[in-house]
This record gives sequence, C-alpha cells and structure tokens, in this order.
Amino acid sequence: MKRKYGFTLVELLIVLAVIAALIATITPLALNAIRRARASQVAQNFRTLASALENAAYVNGVFSAALVVGGETVASAGEIKNAAGDGPVSFAEIGRNIDAEAYNVIYEADGGTYTVWVFAIANADPIAVQEVFSEVEDSDAYTGTIPEPAAASGIFQITGGSIAHDSTDIDFVYEFEFRVY
Repeated sequence: MKRKYGFTLVELLIVLAVIAALIATITPLALNAIRRARASQVAQNFRTLASALENAAYVNGVFSAALVVGGETVASAGEIKNAAGDGPVSFAEIGRNIDAEAYNVIYEADGGTYTVWVFAIANADPIAVQEVFSEVEDSDAYTGTIPEPAAASGIFQITGGSIAHDSTDIDFVYEFEFRVY
C-alpha cells in the first residue's frame, strides 16, 4: 500500500483551531498593552510639559514688568521668560519632542503662584490615563474647563501649541500649581 504525503483535512482543521485559540488568547493582551502604552505616553507628555515649564520659571525667571520692544509689548508681567530672556517661553523650548498639534499649555500668574493647565487631544483611553497618573503620583488628569488666555488678567498661553483653549476636541486636561519665589 502506498503512503500518501500531506495532511488530512482533520489534521488541518485541528491546526487551524489551535492557531485560532492562540490568536483569541493573545489579541486582548496585545490590545491592552497598546492601550496602556498610549495612556503612558499621554501621562508622560503631561509630566514633561509640566516639569519643563516649572523648570523654565525657576531657571529663566519671570518678567517682573512688561517687556516692550519698539513700542510693542513682547511679554507681560508674570510671563515666564525664554532661555534668552528676550521674550516669553515657547512650546518648542519646553516640549521639544512633543507633538505641538496635540498638546498646549496655558498658565495663570498670580503673584508668585502659577496655576498651569496642560491639555491634549490624544488618542488614548481616559480611564487608562487616569490609572497611570494614580499609580505614579497623587495628581489628576481630567476633562475640565480651561480659562481663556488674557494677559490683562495674568493668564498666558504658550506660543507654538496649536490647540485652542476652548476647542471641543480636548480629551485631557492636567492642572497643577507651583510657586516661584
């Protein structure tokens, strides 16, 4: 009797069933890892922008009075200086590797106390972002309202970010406060 080479239909169906079971087991794990990675990236970008702005305020200082160049106000009192000290800090300085199309920063100067709102349009799960924040620090990322920038009231927007403070597309807002002495 001659032996036929190859697989029988039953053997092929068993192999396909095993592969399907493995895919069904691994897919949710991979999707959860991707979801978690996006959330971690958003949380890390918030922390990066927050610490960079705070660092700029400490290292570069703030304008104690309005900076007027050629009759035009370049910076208002309370604004955080850029590294050169000739204007306000920009998004490019504090968030070099962060997508300016997806993030922006507004801060309020009240004496030496600064309240900062970092906000984002991010393709991430809000619950996962909140989980990342709660694991790392006692802070809160939430969807909230952001004040309208107005130099007269001491609320400034970092130049270079492209999301408007009143955009309906904002997914996350991270608010924190620091003091410059």
